[in-house]
Amino acid sequence: MWLRLVSGMLTLLLSEFYMYKYILCPLLVIFAAVCGCNSDDEWEDDINNDITIGFPDGESVFSVAVGESFQLTPEVFGAENPVFQWVNDDGRIVSSGLTLKFTPSAIGEYYLTLKVMASNGNASADIRVDAVEAALPVVSLPEEISGVVGKVLKVIPSVANASGAVFEWSIDGSKVSDSEILEFTPDKAGEFVLKLKVSNAFGSSEASSRLIVSDSGNVRVTFDKESFTMFKDRRLDIRAFVSGTEAPAEFQWFVNGQEVQSGSSDNYVFEPRFVGEYEISVVVTSGSEKAKGTVKVSVLNVNEGDRMRPSTGSSSMSGVKIYDYTPAPGQFVNLVKGTTAEEACRLAEKEIEAGRLVSLGAFGGYIVAGFDHSVAPSGNDYDFAIAGNSFDTSNEPGIVWVMQDENGNGLPDDTWYELKGSEYEDPYTVFGYMVTYFRPASEGAKVTWIDNFGHTGTINREPYWPTWISGDSYVLRGTLLASKTKVDGGQFVNPPFGWGYVDNRGSDIAPGGGNVSAGEPVFNRFRIADAVTASGLPANLKYVDFIKVQSAVQANSGPLGEVSTEVLGFKDLQ
Repeated sequence: MWLRLVSGMLTLLLSEFYMYKYILCPLLVIFAAVCGCNSDDEWEDDINNDITIGFPDGESVFSVAVGESFQLTPEVFGAENPVFQWVNDDGRIVSSGLTLKFTPSAIGEYYLTLKVMASNGNASADIRVDAVEAALPVVSLPEEISGVVGKVLKVIPSVANASGAVFEWSIDGSKVSDSEILEFTPDKAGEFVLKLKVSNAFGSSEASSRLIVSDSGNVRVTFDKESFTMFKDRRLDIRAFVSGTEAPAEFQWFVNGQEVQSGSSDNYVFEPRFVGEYEISVVVTSGSEKAKGTVKVSVLNVNEGDRMRPSTGSSSMSGVKIYDYTPAPGQFVNLVKGTTAEEACRLAEKEIEAGRLVSLGAFGGYIVAGFDHSVAPSGNDYDFAIAGNSFDTSNEPGIVWVMQDENGNGLPDDTWYELKGSEYEDPYTVFGYMVTYFRPASEGAKVTWIDNFGHTGTINREPYWPTWISGDSYVLRGTLLASKTKVDGGQFVNPPFGWGYVDNRGSDIAPGGGNVSAGEPVFNRFRIADAVTASGLPANLKYVDFIKVQSAVQANSGPLGEVSTEVLGFKDLQ
């Protein structure tokens, strides 16, 4: 009885003296904690976008075992004299104060909101806590890890059920670190056993790797293909992908054993005089180290126009065949569940035919499509279009590559040419970029990666490993664009790039722009005339037969997951 009386009195005071609500608010919070209900039903009327709320590592999804205590303290900026509440999706208070203290009693998903009530306005942020069965940690490491004496080595493990876990790293049985991420500098060369033990309240799990430390670096050179074919009236621009060093490198290029170029350029333009077979090799020198790579080149007795497949009255404007679908790990990659590469292509094809999205995952993930005819350039107009699902604050750029069927076998196994976009000349754009992804310890665990500069990172939000890709790791190569991801008003946003990219609301979107909220795709338009060789020279292609879209950014957007290009369709605009 007395609670109802006090509640009525406070409600009356709030309505009569609304101007004093920031004085009454702390009292209401205390009363709400007793009554188990929201303290101020009007608080949302005074949202202040200058108040921002941040969570550790930008994460908003957390996991805890049933019966275990979960504690989280976010950071709040811009709030004056704030009062905090944590409420569940029924509006009931589960914790008061900035720090959330929560113990789930049953398996399931719990949606919680932090409400910030301040004298200069209000703000809120949502999280999800997944209550799971009590489980042992599961840990995995790459089978082999390379290091260099005197250089910092960083190892990021893949660990599931790691909440509240203790980490112990050892080398040949001697403990070297208790951090989640191992970072140390080897002081001697040799082969060692690197072991990680992860323990939580329910037990422990271990994984080990062969650690190979050398006196000097492990410079390696590879190409995106083992062999090339080309028309007799064409020049071939070959790029070398170098890994294992951050130091400047020198390149010596050879054709059939004869040196033809030397200097700092990682690409070579081959202009053959005769039809036939050639061997092109490069020797890369970095400090005291050397590495060599070799490719075969077949110069065909065929001209460019001989392979063109003109469109006919029965040609399709939007029907395509998918020749290759190799995404990087990502949160929507599981929408296609092939058991083989061929099955994955057919499933992706059906998704695109239906206008549904196919995700390319993190950096380097790609899809290759082709029409039933060659696509010819129009001159000044756009030639073809590719659909994504971008909107003003969500742009996940994919670079477009094109290829001609030079050898005439109907497969995309010839030379790719990048379509030059607005970021091509940007000094932060990285050509010849290469990333190795490592299979996680369990489904849903973070995926670790390392690039050809030795930089490492993780993909955090439910990163699915493509079901048709076997092995514990795979490599993706391409061009890396600098990320535009940022936090604005407490929310992660991905601003658009200028033009030339799929899934990007740039100046090249088709008229109308597409209404993503209504399920309409957003088409970006492209010109074949923008095709360039590996050294940036105009490719001057008379037509193209295959189109590749490739995720071009390596970035995490907090609760939104990795930045990943999505593809929904293709159109021949001619």
